[in-house]
Amino acid sequence: MNRSRIRILIYYGLAIALGFGVNFLYKLSPNLLFAVLSPVRESVWEHTKLVLWPLLAVGLLYTRREREKRGSWYLAILTAAALILLFGWTVNIRMGLLIPWVNITAFVVITTLAFAEALWIDVPVRLRGVLLMGVGVLIAAVVIFTFWVPAGVLFKDRSLADALYSLPC
Repeated sequence: MNRSRIRILIYYGLAIALGFGVNFLYKLSPNLLFAVLSPVRESVWEHTKLVLWPLLAVGLLYTRREREKRGSWYLAILTAAALILLFGWTVNIRMGLLIPWVNITAFVVITTLAFAEALWIDVPVRLRGVLLMGVGVLIAAVVIFTFWVPAGVLFKDRSLADALYSLPC
């Protein structure tokens, strides 16, 4: 196996490992920084953090010598966030399936697709600014909605979905 493929596998493994690690940060040590980096609630929206921060970190690290390729990573981050939201809306909300192994598998598949997209799709340099602005808006939304949670099904804590039914009233 050549060095380029080994490098890709290392960065891919790092993206997956960071995604799993980010999931538990806030539970291990609840603080403001970890609240921004990690899901605070089990909502569909909060799980965009599982792909946003790891892909951003790995993308910046991977392209540290080839800055012109960052547009592909920005596109991959936006695609992964959209796929996480679409999956969560379809499977967790519409179908009501809250099965951990299904969500874990979806995370790995979505991260894999985003990683492949970042490596294989060349984004023209002229679009890099627009995509960077899109990632900036996503980051701003993640930070804002972490502390000021809007009403809506995307932001609802899915782990409490059946909580009202167990009340004796």
